[in-house]
Amino acid sequence: TEVECATSLFFQEFVYGIPYVHWSFDKLENGGFEADGTMPGASAYRAELRHMDKAAQDFDTSGCQVGGRFGEAFAMDGKGLFAQTAFPGMAWDTPRTFTAWVRHREDFGSERTPYCAWGRRPSYGKSWKIMFWKRARGYQLCTSAFGPAWESPIKDDFLNEWVHVASVYTGRKDKAGRVEMRHYINGVLQPTVVVDPKTESISVNTDTSEKATRVRFGAGVSAKEGNHTVDGDLDEVYLFRGVLSEKQIRQLMNTNRL
Repeated sequence: TEVECATSLFFQEFVYGIPYVHWSFDKLENGGFEADGTMPGASAYRAELRHMDKAAQDFDTSGCQVGGRFGEAFAMDGKGLFAQTAFPGMAWDTPRTFTAWVRHREDFGSERTPYCAWGRRPSYGKSWKIMFWKRARGYQLCTSAFGPAWESPIKDDFLNEWVHVASVYTGRKDKAGRVEMRHYINGVLQPTVVVDPKTESISVNTDTSEKATRVRFGAGVSAKEGNHTVDGDLDEVYLFRGVLSEKQIRQLMNTNRL
């Protein structure tokens, strides 16, 4: 299979630790938030503000920041505002860790809109997203590959409060062939269940081709005009190409650095 050679993605120097891209949302400049990190070309992956309504070319960005856990945070209004990056995300079955501080509005309802998403639908296993949503059995932290999806319960009192979440895909399977997925809430490992056991055998094969959606915050990968966006706040997003331990996740939560 021929692939385009993107020289900017090759490492130009040694990187110590797990490569990552980071969005702090501390500074809004020229309609977007800067990115940093140790992945090649990380500074090119700034999060550009977008709106679901294509007619809203000059939408108001004055209220898109709010005091966060560390500095400022990205304030999403649930009315069409989201942020789009050029980062393709982690491809295929690459191990990955997403960490962030999130704060949901009390009235956000049960919309399954992700805080972070990339990839392509409708093929099973081709997309990746992390979100909170309300089920009959209560609120859940969910990571989904549009096929296999994993949930962990969270107490109702998280609404309107900052919560640190970590979604860790190890890339491994247990002896029964089940994908190993870990969720951490406020630095504590949570029990995780597969939403639909019939999808357990579907492999994670995240699409990062030119046809796929790049990493975005506050909207789904197939976001169209009129779709829902997140009604909440987002701070200190890290995407690691690799697996963080519980100790590292807790350190990141407490100090915002490894």
